[in-house]
Amino acid sequence: MKFKRLAAAVMAATMCGSLFVGCGNAKKDDTATGEEKITATIKVWGCAEDQADENGKWLQTMCDQFNSEHPDWDLTFEYGVCSEQDAGKIVPQDPENSGDVYFFANDQLQTLVDANAIAKLGGETADYVKKTNSDAIVDSVSVDGAVYGVPFTTNTWFMYYDKSKFTDSDVKSLDKMLEKNKVAFNITEGWYMSSFFLANGCTYFGKDGKDNSAGVDISGDKGTQATQAMVSLVNNPNFVNDLRVLVSLA
Repeated sequence: MKFKRLAAAVMAATMCGSLFVGCGNAKKDDTATGEEKITATIKVWGCAEDQADENGKWLQTMCDQFNSEHPDWDLTFEYGVCSEQDAGKIVPQDPENSGDVYFFANDQLQTLVDANAIAKLGGETADYVKKTNSDAIVDSVSVDGAVYGVPFTTNTWFMYYDKSKFTDSDVKSLDKMLEKNKVAFNITEGWYMSSFFLANGCTYFGKDGKDNSAGVDISGDKGTQATQAMVSLVNNPNFVNDLRVLVSLA
């Protein structure tokens, strides 16, 4: 699952206060009337796609929108490129100089916590996360009862297919689809590869996915069968290893 360390771009003002209070270069004007005046430079890290011209510079647009909604705040955003998949590797190397705001996959949370590279959320921010998400999603951004992330999207991934090539019945079976036409799937990335093991009864961090001490268990016949299924898939002439998720190429 992908999350924001703190969501300065899209969160409500009360949430962003937690971020600004934590910034070493933030200055407050206690004499201000109305909204408290804040001066801060904030490092915002996101994937390259979210900052690209062809995608409307989504990340920059969100930060600009946030600025426009808080005219009494003097905020400067510095952008850096770091994908959700890489945050758990890059941020712990130098937490002090990493992004103040970044996206991360929730399976990296314990690594970020252990490296002191992420802050607990509290007050209205933590309440917001709990009130607007299911218990399962809240648990996925929590360690020892403390909330560390704002959910951005769930772990869901889905299939696109051409209805002129596959029937509604065909798409219920991967084997059937491979018999009829080309299918693309990202078999080289653990995020997607894990589906084969989980579907065959293997476990990741316990049966409910919450027990870090249990680790990943792909041992025994279940793991062997899942591995053999992936080997068979790769050897199928109708299979294409692709970064997209289960897409008909025909």
